[in-house]
Amino acid sequence: MNVNETGKATESLAAAPLPTLEKEAVKSSAFADEVISEALCEDIGDSHPCVLFICTGNTCRSPMAEAYMKSRGYKTAFSRGLFDTGAPISDKSVTTLKSHGINPAPDNNYTDHISKTVAAGDIARADIVLAMTNEQLTTLIFSFPQFSDKLGVMPGGIPDPYGGDQKKYDEALEAIISALDEMFFTGGSTTGNTKGDE
Repeated sequence: MNVNETGKATESLAAAPLPTLEKEAVKSSAFADEVISEALCEDIGDSHPCVLFICTGNTCRSPMAEAYMKSRGYKTAFSRGLFDTGAPISDKSVTTLKSHGINPAPDNNYTDHISKTVAAGDIARADIVLAMTNEQLTTLIFSFPQFSDKLGVMPGGIPDPYGGDQKKYDEALEAIISALDEMFFTGGSTTGNTKGDE
């Protein structure tokens, strides 16, 4: 999938066989049928495309990606997970963000983040949806085929730091920054390949 300057996906992704564990997670959480009432990606004077990041539990990788994009001016960036945990952003994620100069701000207060499960309304509101791995992308395509043209994956995939030491979180954020810089900021371009090659 390519992201053009309006933030619209220009190439559909073919669905791959859904891994059993991910399929069961979708079935048990029933997130494909959820309806959210929270207004997201509303017009707040941000001309950038609205980017939605997806990871497993929405406590590490996706909120770090959200925080980075907001620090770069994408104020409508937001994040969700495949599982509904209701947990805050992990302490190690906060430490990593701060150590990389991404500090909490009124319009980027990631310390208040609470994990939420992705719903159809979230994807409908987003211009671009980026999973952290191909496995997560497959789950999204299976659950939301009507939105397949806006679903993609972070280039190279982002390893899950959950349960690891601080270095693992640093490495994950650095991979996130590298991927997003390549997709959105290198040479001032907002075009990137999001098919991934894991």
